[in-house]
Amino acid sequence: KVILDKLNVDDYKDAIDILKIFKIDPYERDIQTEALKIFRDMISEKNYEAAADVGLYFELDKKETLEIATLAWKEKIYKGDFEEAYKIKNRHKIPQKATNKILKKVYRSNLRRNELKICKTIRKQYYLNVSIFLLIIEYIKRIIYFMK
Repeated sequence: KVILDKLNVDDYKDAIDILKIFKIDPYERDIQTEALKIFRDMISEKNYEAAADVGLYFELDKKETLEIATLAWKEKIYKGDFEEAYKIKNRHKIPQKATNKILKKVYRSNLRRNELKICKTIRKQYYLNVSIFLLIIEYIKRIIYFMK
């Protein structure tokens, strides 16, 4: 009852905490129905991160939840919020195959703008394999930067 009340007032984080603390079965029919409703509402409001969390913790459709989590991750990456993006990727276990293309694009963009710290963060955090050519360019720019 408490979980349903929390979901009804869009306080899904408290509902998730209650589920974890009391080890309540998220497959209970009323809980699943309400969680799915909240999940759909959040998607329609483009609140992808919250929708992905609801999908994950209430164990809704795994494929759809992963797609929504990937959208939330993309939003964070494109906004430059790399730490939050990394947390989303790990929490939802987004596969590297789904992130590599976008990461390479963001890496190149930051390399062009001489945002070398961001480039390094992307490479290290995501274990991004970049071409030796791009790596040489990054290091040359780093040397030039330090010589100034």
